[in-house]
Amino acid sequence: MRVFRAAVTPHSAADMFALVDDIESYPEFLPWCERAEARRDGENVRGAIFVNYHGLRVSFATQNRHRHPSEIEMKLAEGPLSELEGRWRFADLGDGRSRVEFEARWAFGSRTLERLFSGLFRVIFGRFAEAFVARANALMPRVRAEVVFAGKEGESEWRRTVMLPKGATVADALSASRAALECPQANSESATVGVLGEVCERGRILADGDRVEIYRPLTADPRESRRARAHGKVEAAGAVGSEGV
Repeated sequence: MRVFRAAVTPHSAADMFALVDDIESYPEFLPWCERAEARRDGENVRGAIFVNYHGLRVSFATQNRHRHPSEIEMKLAEGPLSELEGRWRFADLGDGRSRVEFEARWAFGSRTLERLFSGLFRVIFGRFAEAFVARANALMPRVRAEVVFAGKEGESEWRRTVMLPKGATVADALSASRAALECPQANSESATVGVLGEVCERGRILADGDRVEIYRPLTADPRESRRARAHGKVEAAGAVGSEGV
C-alpha cells in the first residue's frame, strides 16, 4: 500500500519541519493518536505512536533520520506491519511559503493483520499531511499582503506578494518584500506609504489581503504648483486684454 500527498502552505519549510519533528505533541491535534513518544540522538529519532481509533488500539514505532529543514526519512522499527517506509520533504517557495510532501509505503505480514488494520493505516497516512497543514494554520495564522510601487509614466510597476504572521505591520511588509533593495527608485526607507489608497504610519497592523502602496516623492510643492498655474492664467488673461485694446 502506498500514499502520496503534497500541499503548498503559507509557512516556511523550517516551521513545517519543526511541527512534524514535535512527535510528543501529536495527541494534541491527531484525534486517533492516544499517546506519542520520541527518543532523540542527534539526527536520529525513534518515534512511537499509540493509536486508539474507535476502540481499535495498536502501536507502531519508526526510526527516523532528519535532514533539517528539508527532509525526514522513516523506517519501521516495531509494529503490526512487515514493512513501512516514509518520507517528508519540505521546500521553501519564497514569500514565506513552502511545499510539503508526504509519502509512505507499507505492507502487512499476514492476511489477518491486513484485514484488521488496513483501513486504520489508510486513515492515518492518508490524512497525515493535511493534519499538519491544519495544525500550522491554527498555531501560526498568516496574512497575505501586496506591496506595490507605480513609477512615473512609462516606468514599469513594481509589485510583490508576501506572507506574514498575523499582527504584522506595514513596515514588516516592506521589509519582507525587499522593497528597499529590489525597487530603489521607490526610496522605500523614507517614502510616504499607505494601505488601499489611505496614507498611514508604518506601524499600522495589516489585515489579510491589504495592499501596501509606496508613493512617489513629490517633485514640487502642490501649493507652489497651483500658484504657478494661477499666475500663468492671469498673465495669459492680461495678454489677451492687451491685444484687444
